[in-house]
Amino acid sequence: MKYENVLDVLKRKCGETSDYLIKQHVELDPAKYHKAQGMNDVYISCYRNMCDIDEKKLALRFLKRNMDNRIEELNDLDDQTTIQKQQGRIEALGMVINLTEEKSL
Repeated sequence: MKYENVLDVLKRKCGETSDYLIKQHVELDPAKYHKAQGMNDVYISCYRNMCDIDEKKLALRFLKRNMDNRIEELNDLDDQTTIQKQQGRIEALGMVINLTEEKSL
């Protein structure tokens, strides 16, 4: 699979998490909903930013810097909902980093 297909996966993940957020009621499983919010934030952000990055090396640098920042931010959070969202962001970034590292240009 080529690097361009990473963008296809990100676009699909954006759609999946957006659909989940639209169709689910937060009161049914607040932790899962908040985590999905964080994941959706990352998928949308990565898709938008990676569309502008042609080189895999630059994309990975952006993603890893973003991951470091998200983990650092997690240290200072104390609100449960915000922590759950941040955990979702970190999980999604990990998936995107792994996917990007596996794919070649």
